[in-house]
Amino acid sequence: MEPYARTSLPNSIIRTAVPLHVPDYERRNHKLEHHCQTAALVFIGASRNGCRLETAEIRPAERVARLYSNGLNQLAHFAGGLPAATRIARSVPLVRVTEGTVEARIREERKLL
Repeated sequence: MEPYARTSLPNSIIRTAVPLHVPDYERRNHKLEHHCQTAALVFIGASRNGCRLETAEIRPAERVARLYSNGLNQLAHFAGGLPAATRIARSVPLVRVTEGTVEARIREERKLL
């Protein structure tokens, strides 16, 4: 599956039936040619393939906690990252997607974005 935005992808990406995998060493060396605004952040929960897909917007306090514990390198941010997590949590919707098949999740993420 190709990315939503036009971006140059490194030659080392691994293409599978559904996702694209970018090796970690490429993430550190690859710069975007232009900035793009974040529309939403999606936290992917557990799945028992075939169960009904569930989507829910995450409440503000949980947004900050999830970003702080899962989404930021606290050592790379001022004050351990809490102000950055709070700023991000206030600026974009955070959504939790759980259950469902991989294909159903992808369709739902496309609708969200």
